[in-house]
Amino acid sequence: GGGGSTEDDDAYGDRAMAAACGMRDFLRAEPMRTYAGHDGDILALSFSRSSHFLLSSSMDKTVRLWQLAGAECLFAFQHIDFVTDVVFHPLNERLFLSGSLDNKLRVWSIKEKRVVNWSDVSGFITAVGFSRDGTTAFAGTYDGKCTFFETDGLRWRTQIHVRSTRGKNHKGKKITGVQMLADDAHVLITSNDSRVRLYRTNDFSLLCKYRGAVNASFQIRASFSRATARYIVSGSDDGRVVIWNTLNQLGEAVATAPTRALLPQPAAQAAAHDQAA
Repeated sequence: GGGGSTEDDDAYGDRAMAAACGMRDFLRAEPMRTYAGHDGDILALSFSRSSHFLLSSSMDKTVRLWQLAGAECLFAFQHIDFVTDVVFHPLNERLFLSGSLDNKLRVWSIKEKRVVNWSDVSGFITAVGFSRDGTTAFAGTYDGKCTFFETDGLRWRTQIHVRSTRGKNHKGKKITGVQMLADDAHVLITSNDSRVRLYRTNDFSLLCKYRGAVNASFQIRASFSRATARYIVSGSDDGRVVIWNTLNQLGEAVATAPTRALLPQPAAQAAAHDQAA
């Protein structure tokens, strides 16, 4: 078989998108379990690789570790300021990364219940993450900068300024999400200028800018589709779900659907409609 898209690929993609719209089969009005303990708004959640544990970060200046099976808080990791984002290490669930408004990026040991590495970041941290192999950590900030570190020792690697070259967004807007592709060769960055950008990680050059979602104020983050990363999906301030083809060099949305399409409705009503060029 040669490279490029095939009819089978297209059919698989169509089925995947239809399955996404079929999320109504998994949504229920009643929660399966409630985890109580934070004294402030919860800002981020992260599941462990084994799916046995959950981390939650909050405006009460803590990260809490929960055991999913029993809804029990196992420990509260105290911070100095609001904890805006948190994520488990992708390969070692005894470690996690947190970002805070005290401008510090921290790697925590769950077993030792302490910070094992930390680094100052120039700006309020609004998004954090790991590469898929766990060797790189990164932090996005309120002023549109994304800084990359070696996870071991949190040694500074590089920084990119996520912004337009001209216009009202030339100074950069808050970064709301950062995600590495599975091969760690590309990184997807979402920001409050209503743009999603795909960068190469070998030289951090901009590969593509995706337009169509409205993201001016909320903590919306775009993400790759799980199986093949063929699609990028994002929420939108105006209540839509927006989908792009990852390889679409024009960065135009290939489909959109209103958020209500994810609620229990006939599948036909939940189908995404094509956008005009």
